[in-house]
Amino acid sequence: CNGQHRCTNVGGPNNLVNITFTTESCSGCSSNAIEGGLKLTLTGRESTSGPTGCSTGALDHTNQIDYAAKTEAVFEGEDDKDILDSCYLANLQGAVIEAKVEWTGEGSLTLMDGKIQFGMFDDGTCFSTCCISGPIGSEEMTMSCLDGCNSECP
Repeated sequence: CNGQHRCTNVGGPNNLVNITFTTESCSGCSSNAIEGGLKLTLTGRESTSGPTGCSTGALDHTNQIDYAAKTEAVFEGEDDKDILDSCYLANLQGAVIEAKVEWTGEGSLTLMDGKIQFGMFDDGTCFSTCCISGPIGSEEMTMSCLDGCNSECP
């Protein structure tokens, strides 16, 4: 919904519009385009009707390599609707306050600067940033999230 009790497919000021991260390294990972990918469970700010949140499928574009060293991966828009699953234009009240992350591929993944950015607003100009140190493996891990636009990992 767009905040005015109308459903749209363009999002609104509180909606998640993209997920972006850069791979630092992927040790023991697949070298073909079907890599597995990160799976995220996100919690947004509380709304007047209760908690907000969503979950993605495995974030992997099967027609390209997303997890090579120094590769930026962006998941957004209609083309990634199925991958983003319930996070596609999810109303998270303008911020991600908690993120649980799991690597579904082979090996272990290390993110550049340990961060994932979540673009909010119609134009993606405000980012919530969640941080993790070290490699991400097959066990679900909780990231620390910084509430506010353009927050940087420590």
